[in-house]
Amino acid sequence: MTSLKALARARAQRQSLPGAVVTPALAAHLHELGAQRIAGFLALPSEVDPLPALVAAQAAGADIAAARVDRQSLLFIRIDAAAVAAGAADVTVGALGVREPGSGAAVQLADCDAIVVPALACDLTGARLGRGGGYYDRALAGVAAHIPVIVVVHDEQVWEAGDVPVEPHDRRVTAIATPTRLILLGKR
Repeated sequence: MTSLKALARARAQRQSLPGAVVTPALAAHLHELGAQRIAGFLALPSEVDPLPALVAAQAAGADIAAARVDRQSLLFIRIDAAAVAAGAADVTVGALGVREPGSGAAVQLADCDAIVVPALACDLTGARLGRGGGYYDRALAGVAAHIPVIVVVHDEQVWEAGDVPVEPHDRRVTAIATPTRLILLGKR
């Protein structure tokens, strides 16, 4: 399995593209879910940016949190998404080179109504390929199965069913958001 994941990761890295903004359908989907507490992430330059959807959700009354690496785990810190988008928030570059909230109140991931996550690739079964550190796998392990998990990727990073290797601990996503579309996969 490790070599298969390494091959898939290499394929995904080759497909890495400049950043883009996720489709507005993500904001509509979060609204349709009735999500009032949303955990997300601050995108790397090569990732699709979910921030406009998070700003829209916040404008509709949702509380937003973003991931921050803390040793071998992720913390989710409440943010003002509009201030982050305007460049007026406390955002730092963490030890792994990822933008993350610099300060704020911690939010329990299990208390969120929806979770927006990054990936190198995702297939049409909802299998998600991360960067290899297992941070999101560990964070999602404690989240109830009914909570929607939405992956944000480039269109080219949506692979055919079965193309992403899966291990027993992997949490499948319920939707895929790209710059051009939203693919609903159902509850997993």
